[in-house]
Amino acid sequence: MIKNIGIVMPGVLPVPAVQGGGIEQEIELLLRSNEKNFQFHFFVFTVKNDKATNLQGKFKHTTFINIAPWKISVKFGNLTQRLLQHFGIPFYYFPKHWFYSKVSTKISQLNLDQVIVENVPRAAIYLYNKNHFHSWLHMHNSKRFQLFSRKNRIFESITGVIGISNFILNDAVQDQPNLIDSKLRIIRNGVQLEKFSTQSLNPTRLEYYQHKLAILPHEKVVIYVGRTLPQKGIQQLIDAVKVARKTVKNLRLLIVGGSFYKGTTETKKISDSFITCTGFIDNSELKYLYKIADVAVFPSIAPEAAGLVQIEAFCAGTPALVTNSGGMAEYSLSEDFVVKLGPDFVNRLSEKILRLLSMNLKDDPLFIESARKYSMKYTGDNALRRLAEILS
Repeated sequence: MIKNIGIVMPGVLPVPAVQGGGIEQEIELLLRSNEKNFQFHFFVFTVKNDKATNLQGKFKHTTFINIAPWKISVKFGNLTQRLLQHFGIPFYYFPKHWFYSKVSTKISQLNLDQVIVENVPRAAIYLYNKNHFHSWLHMHNSKRFQLFSRKNRIFESITGVIGISNFILNDAVQDQPNLIDSKLRIIRNGVQLEKFSTQSLNPTRLEYYQHKLAILPHEKVVIYVGRTLPQKGIQQLIDAVKVARKTVKNLRLLIVGGSFYKGTTETKKISDSFITCTGFIDNSELKYLYKIADVAVFPSIAPEAAGLVQIEAFCAGTPALVTNSGGMAEYSLSEDFVVKLGPDFVNRLSEKILRLLSMNLKDDPLFIESARKYSMKYTGDNALRRLAEILS
């Protein structure tokens, strides 16, 4: 018998993910997999958005409960968020009560077998207090439990915690000592791999980007894709490429992305002649840039929950380096593609880049095939299969 499973979103961005959002994209990928491999009927509680609503009819096995905000609550919430940010307190600790209040009312009217709350511990407590059912807490980010004075409240209110990496689960246990192994599960994030496969590239499109970016045939290219924020290690990457250029004179750094969030401080102005900055590029086009690149580098110096960017690169057949920041290394092909943070990090990163360049892996059929097979572990289908095991 097909189970009815509720998924309570954080109440920020809509599903389908027409406005982006990592959690929203992961849930959409799960829902699309369920359309192909019918395991559950999902009830997704999400914020109302006209563009998203127009796409929801394509999902036959998902019922979307679109919740329109209370205007007064939204204004008050936005003010609260600005005040919290001013004092350096992450606003995500404080859920949108207007959203969860409506979710609570809707849930009480449905016959759900189990409920999954996305990424907001306080929401799990709130819904438990209102409806007296235990939900799974699906955690995508670390340090979400720190403001709880009663460490047993989460333990009492949930069935268990589903983390996207061991790093996330370890973080939960550190902040919630009462969480025992029987309450901990893991579901690796998935990637829409068809977007990044280079098996069916348009040669004209590839030439277009080579020309647009002024990449010369003799140049070696290191690519970074992501936000250009200090915690992403972008300055350390620039410094490492400068060191590597003492050995490989024709080395170019391709930076794809921007600061992304308003009010954030970017790294110092990037103006070196060996660096090309593209700004934002749509995901559907990234495979062409990965194809141009010889090595991808994602050098986060702050803890990351997981790492999908390297999976995208591996899928495209491009070797990718990451740091041992948080859960990044858990998603890597092997230890050979991980750089440890710490003293002399820039020089060690430079050495790793030079080593991968010397191996010329992007033209090695054996590497390309092994990287493709590895990336196949991180799909929506595998995430759905794992969820079915957990909820059985």
